[in-house]
Amino acid sequence: MNSLPSDADRPALPDEAPTTEAELWQAFHLTRSSEAREAVFLHYLAHAKTITARVYARRQYDDIDFQDLYQLGCIGLLEAIDVFDPHREASFRTFSFARIEGNILNGISRLTDGQEQVFLRSRIKKDRLASLKDPAAGSTKKDAFSQLCDVATGMAIGFMLEDTRMWVSSDSAHGDMNAYRTAAWKQSQDKLRAQVDRLPANEKRVILYHYYYGLAFESIAAAMGLSKGRISQLHRSALNGLKKSLPPSAALSITR
Repeated sequence: MNSLPSDADRPALPDEAPTTEAELWQAFHLTRSSEAREAVFLHYLAHAKTITARVYARRQYDDIDFQDLYQLGCIGLLEAIDVFDPHREASFRTFSFARIEGNILNGISRLTDGQEQVFLRSRIKKDRLASLKDPAAGSTKKDAFSQLCDVATGMAIGFMLEDTRMWVSSDSAHGDMNAYRTAAWKQSQDKLRAQVDRLPANEKRVILYHYYYGLAFESIAAAMGLSKGRISQLHRSALNGLKKSLPPSAALSITR
């Protein structure tokens, strides 16, 4: 099961502060801003994950991936936020349960087709790869080689962010990390943790949403009120910034 890290251990998004549910809804309905909507979305992500886990536990097909169901749950959460009226409904968690679970169940029929599930994962990787290709790059062989190096480094950084659970504390024990316990790897992890915290607010949001929460670009765009193309630009800019923090040998150490 591709479970997500514990919410208690998650890093904070930029400008995130403890806020009551009533204040969150009041801010959203007064302004209808993307920032207020995103704050509500973030507040209830754990709720969506819990519902996803319950549906996943009842699954009848072993080839369904938890992460795919979680994407469907997040979409259902966003839809529930947009139509919820706190003056008419008693509880958002109760109101949203049926919509989140329903969206997951409706999507399961597609995900039981192995080819559709492979397509979803392939699309996420394709979007990530496409975002690393700078449209402003030139067409000479030198430019092409330079862009290829940038893409390879960006994908390597993405691997570190996603596959190594970089947000888990350094003293946590993980058997699957034994092969990577080298000085270069640990140094790269420490530098990435520090550098992510220094990214501009929207770039940090994209990195955390995509690599920590596992959201596809479409879901991030919906949560932040931006276009998918803009999310792609922010993703590329963030990885370019993170690349500058790595020692020259860091990308190579990932594949060893």
